[in-house]
Order: sequence, then structure tokens, then C-alpha cells
Amino acid sequence: MKRAYFGLIVLMLALNGCKSEVETAMSEMVDKFKEVTQILKGVTDKNSAIAAKAKIEAVGRDMEALAKKYNNKVARTDEMKKAEEKFKPQMEQAVKEMTAEAQRIGNIPGAAEPIQSALMALGTKMQGLAGR
Repeated sequence: MKRAYFGLIVLMLALNGCKSEVETAMSEMVDKFKEVTQILKGVTDKNSAIAAKAKIEAVGRDMEALAKKYNNKVARTDEMKKAEEKFKPQMEQAVKEMTAEAQRIGNIPGAAEPIQSALMALGTKMQGLAGR
């Protein structure tokens, strides 16, 4: 999860200088992390984990679309710092809650593997987006 958080920050550094646009992008990404957490909260067994995997993959596609939307824009450092400061607590909380849910799911027989693979794919995707 830390890799995904790092990937998000790097991605945000690539966004455009309009403060409201940077904040919008950061807000949308925080919302996507919160969406993953809500999906994870619904996992109670192997079958719900398999269903959650598909939903997490869909959120990953949404994150890719967001990245493409903001891909060719470059934020000025001062604007990024302000946006990072504003959204840092929300992002940290979202990552903390997502991590706690992933750990909870690790104790459910048969549920860990599909969720782990979906979260790893999401993290890999985030790193790839950040590297653009």
C-alpha cells in the first residue's frame, strides 16, 4: 500500500498548475482509495473476495482514466505542495483504512489470495502511471 501511496504522490507531481485542477485530481484519487476500502469492507468469505477483486480492478481502470485526464499537465511546485498538504491527512487515512481491511481479509480462509492479487495489481498500475 505504501507503494501505491508513493505512486499517487509522484503522479500528482505530474499534474497541471491550476490549483483547482490539482486539488480536483487529488480529491478524485482520494475518493478512489476510499472506494477500494469500501469494497474491502464487504469481503466476508472467498466468494465475496472474488467479487471484490473484479470491483477493485474496475477502480484501477478508473484511476487510469483519471491519470490520462491529467497526464500531460505539469503542476508548479508551490501549488503541488499546497495540494499535498491539504490532502495528505485524507490520503494517509484512506491508505491506513485500506491496509487495515486488507489485513482483516488476510484472516478469512480463501479470501486473501484474490484480494492480495487485486491490490498488488492496483499498486503496480499506480507505479506505472506515476512513471509516465
